[in-house]
Amino acid sequence: MKKETLKQKAYNFILEKIINCDYKPDTMLNEELLKQETGMSRTPIRDALSRLEQDGLVSIKSKKGILVMPLSFNEINHLFETRILIEPFALKEYGYTLDGQTVLSFYRKALSLKGTETQAENFELDDEFHSLIVNNIPNPYLRQCYDIISAQTKRSRVFTGAYKKERLAESNKEHIVILEECLKNDWEAAAEAMKRHLLTSKNLTLSILLENDKISM
Repeated sequence: MKKETLKQKAYNFILEKIINCDYKPDTMLNEELLKQETGMSRTPIRDALSRLEQDGLVSIKSKKGILVMPLSFNEINHLFETRILIEPFALKEYGYTLDGQTVLSFYRKALSLKGTETQAENFELDDEFHSLIVNNIPNPYLRQCYDIISAQTKRSRVFTGAYKKERLAESNKEHIVILEECLKNDWEAAAEAMKRHLLTSKNLTLSILLENDKISM
């Protein structure tokens, strides 16, 4: 197994902090803080920041610091526009190739959730569910497109869950509906259920942004 480099460790550390909103949207970081928190030198941190800037997660401001990019109104619109184009399409066109036992396993996991799970456990299952659908697409360009928005998708999920904790249970119920249609091999209905699920998530996230005056056009 290839050993993780310091640059990769720094990248993964900062990325995780951004995704989990430990480094909140629209806040400033600085290299000294990152050196203290990572225990690493300036070189791997700068490399990590450069990659994160390319990912659209930070903006390096000369003589000011590092801005954690806000979850803006436009960003959320673009994010869900992409997801709504890809995920229902994945079910409608390629759902029939999903492994039935894997779908059944996810269905049973969703049914077994009792509301006592941690947010991290819920987010992990949510991510696994959506990844299952997208990774089943044989078209590598569509999968790569989804990979590009993966970090922002996770950050959006954490952000919404922090403000609307009941969304975790609601989202799980929506997953159950999607999975039931998959188990019936009704891929049109599964695609429609997925679209409704994504639109609900989008509208809730936008409403939270409006309520908290966090919009950055």
